[in-house]
Amino acid sequence: MVIKEIKDDLVKSDITEKILRELPEWFGNEKPLLEYIEALAFFHLRSLQKHGM
Repeated sequence: MVIKEIKDDLVKSDITEKILRELPEWFGNEKPLLEYIEALAFFHLRSLQKHGM
């Protein structure tokens, strides 16, 4: 396994949205959810990936 930094803002937003939508009890309010997803695109994001992906 390797840790890779995700640099593309659209990819970061997509990953963030997929994760947060799995937690509706915490992130169930649509407007703040979208604002949070948009804001996180500008932060560093790393992912754990199987080697070779």
